[in-house]
Amino acid sequence: PYHPWEISLYYRIACGYYQQKEYESAVRTINQLFETAKSEGQPVTDYHVYDVLGNSHFALAKYDKAAEAYQMALDTAPPNAPIDKIRTYFEFAAQRVKQPL
Repeated sequence: PYHPWEISLYYRIACGYYQQKEYESAVRTINQLFETAKSEGQPVTDYHVYDVLGNSHFALAKYDKAAEAYQMALDTAPPNAPIDKIRTYFEFAAQRVKQPL
């Protein structure tokens, strides 16, 4: 059965990990959220989830994964969402991906 509280808990736990600068744990928890949603046949439509995932990847210097997450955040955000920060981080991450090592 679908348990939206479980997905919400994963999101809140991931936010806690992010605030504690435990970025790998935040990413792992968001991935658990995605797996739970998938197993229950539910799409993840909250752009905040992708924003936290992008921020965590960004902090880990995984700019390609950060850019993907930020793009999903931009794609799922409602028209009235305050996404200027997400757009800025997306553009920066995308530029970092394009830079040669």
